[in-house]
Amino acid sequence: EINGSAKVAEGLTRRIRDGGELAPPPEYSEALEAWWSRYRSRHLLPKSGRTGKARIAIRICTPTRQSPGWGDTSFGQELASAFTRMGHNADVLFKEEWQQGIHDIAIHIRGVYRHYPQPGAKNILWIISHPELITKDELDSYDLVFCASSAFLRQIAPTTTTPCHYLPQATSQSFLSRATETLSQEFDLLFIGNNYSFKENRRRQIVQDILDTGYGDDLRVVGRDWGNYLPQSMILEEYIPLDLLPRFYGRA
Repeated sequence: EINGSAKVAEGLTRRIRDGGELAPPPEYSEALEAWWSRYRSRHLLPKSGRTGKARIAIRICTPTRQSPGWGDTSFGQELASAFTRMGHNADVLFKEEWQQGIHDIAIHIRGVYRHYPQPGAKNILWIISHPELITKDELDSYDLVFCASSAFLRQIAPTTTTPCHYLPQATSQSFLSRATETLSQEFDLLFIGNNYSFKENRRRQIVQDILDTGYGDDLRVVGRDWGNYLPQSMILEEYIPLDLLPRFYGRA
């Protein structure tokens, strides 16, 4: 072993190179190095898991810590808090911070940006939005894939050898309890999200679907870039801080 990696002995290397009756198959050296790597990682290296704590990176697509109005931010922070309550060390990494730190587990909350996994960690992809951007190559590059849509999961699972599982988005129990504390309901349907489809000069599809059903009069929207696509009476706010969201959900 040199500098922590297995090296095939000189004599074996020469026999592999020169051939002859004593030469093992060419793939023998690769198998030997692979075996040593597995043995070393299992029995010789200290395991962070022995302490019961894992170092977890949660990579989100929010560009910077100063970028407002990204739902990815609150989702990543809620997830990190949950891991912290379980006794682990969890870091939320914004896009400009993706390469920072050394972690045992790296979870990429897949939104608008792709991340290319780095070796050394258990790499997990959690697809929560923008399924049109997902490719087979991206799925293949991860150790595990979670998908927030059971319908989309059925499309991608047969295309990759990476294990894929349905894992819907969630929120904390305290968030939900605060949402139910409001007694007065002021409107029926509420959608909170930006109209990123304005780039295609149209409404976001889920809002368009509601309008097509004829329930537009019951709908209220919070988010950016709706001004030219909805009546002003439908738009409540462009942005709501996370701590005020339960009050808005409770009003619907």
